[in-house]
Amino acid sequence: MASDYPVLMPVPSARSAVRMPLEESVRYAITNPEAKYEWLWTASIGDGQVRLGPRYQYFSLVMEHEQRCMRWLRMGLAMEKARPLEGHVRHCLNFLRQHALCGGDNTLEPADALARNHSVQRWDVEHRCRDWEALYEALHANWVEWEGVVR
Repeated sequence: MASDYPVLMPVPSARSAVRMPLEESVRYAITNPEAKYEWLWTASIGDGQVRLGPRYQYFSLVMEHEQRCMRWLRMGLAMEKARPLEGHVRHCLNFLRQHALCGGDNTLEPADALARNHSVQRWDVEHRCRDWEALYEALHANWVEWEGVVR
C-alpha cells in the first residue's frame, strides 16, 4: 500500500470514544424469519468498501469485514448443508479470532449469558467504543462521492 494513504479511515466527525451498552439480543438469531433481514441491515452502503485519495485507491474497512463475516457465519449455521460456505466460514472464524485479540477489550461482563431470558432480563454492560455511527456516516459520504465520480 502506498505511503500516501492513511492507516485508518478518516472520520472527521468521530468522537474519541463513545459509551455503548452491550447486551444479548433476540433480534440477531440464526434461523428466525426476521434474522436474515436483521443481519442484512448491519451492512453499510457499499458494504464497507471505500475509495480514498486522488486515484481512488480501493480499501475494505475492517469493521465492515467483521460484520460481513458474521453474516457469512449466520448463513453457514442456518443452512442444512453449509459445505459450499466452508471456505468463507473458515476465513471468518480466523479473521474474527484475530480481531478479538487485536481489540483486547478488558471490560468485565456477567458470565451467565446462556442462563438468561434475554427478552426479559437484559445484560447491561457498558463499553467504551470507537464512534461507529460517525464511521457509518463517513462510509456513506465516501460512497456518495464515489458514485459522483463513476457517473
